[in-house]
Amino acid sequence: MTDTKNGVTFEDVEKVASRMLAQGIKPSVRDVRKLTGGRNETVAEYLNNFNAKRDLDVSKLADEIGSSAIGKLIASEVQSIVERRTSSLSEIQVRQKDQIEELIDLLKENERECSDSVALAVAQSATAINEANSKIEKHIDKANNADQDNSLAQELLLQIKIDTDTTIASVELKTQAQIKASETQAQSLVAAANKQTDKAESETVSLREQVKLLSIDQARHELEKEQLAQAQRKLDDLLTELAEIKTSNVRFESQTASLEKDALRLNNDLIEFKEQATQLPKAQAQLVETQKQISVLQQELSQSERERESLSRALAVSENK
Repeated sequence: MTDTKNGVTFEDVEKVASRMLAQGIKPSVRDVRKLTGGRNETVAEYLNNFNAKRDLDVSKLADEIGSSAIGKLIASEVQSIVERRTSSLSEIQVRQKDQIEELIDLLKENERECSDSVALAVAQSATAINEANSKIEKHIDKANNADQDNSLAQELLLQIKIDTDTTIASVELKTQAQIKASETQAQSLVAAANKQTDKAESETVSLREQVKLLSIDQARHELEKEQLAQAQRKLDDLLTELAEIKTSNVRFESQTASLEKDALRLNNDLIEFKEQATQLPKAQAQLVETQKQISVLQQELSQSERERESLSRALAVSENK
């Protein structure tokens, strides 16, 4: 489900609303829309779907605990705890994913450095071999047919090759050791992240069991207090939203009346301009401009009507809640 015009999805609204509930804030269309953008109708529809889905989950959990009102209140509290826990787990997973990606980048950097070291060692070896060949040629030129000097040159070349092979082998061993160490560290981080996730899930299950084991009297007392506070907050929010919607309606009605007056005045001006069109050619240009203004005002009037209908639907949704 996506608002193709504004790019708002149900998942965006669900994520923002869940985070608000985890922080103890009741999500409203206005607050959610500030964070997601999009149109009021789209956000209101997605928020209603989210609330319906959450109420269904709470109902299922209440059936597991008990069908009484207390069971439903306990189920709602359990659902809030699970949502807060889920939000924390999501943040931990995102942080661990960033750490793993950073480690992978470091591993790639180490591989590049090792490759550069091997390339440098090979280049140095080639340079040393070239220098050795140059020295051998000089020795051969100086010694001509001297077998002893030729033997020394061959020994020198052999020693240089041995040193080069030793250097390359050492660099390769060091590179492999660094790669294995990086892989081991990455696997350790992944294992630690999995352990933390499993631990958090176990704690969530444990919290559910603990809530189920609460005594009915204690649960009734705590939940009645919470229910009263939530009802008061909900009432305050509804009163505030109702006042704002009424203010907006009054403002839009005033704007609509003003636009209707302007449209009537412009229609009268149009009639007058039409009468003058047969006499003054210049009046034709003014008539075209006036018609454009009427079109713009009619569009604004239509937009105001749509906004008023949108606010009326939002008010109806708020009153139904």
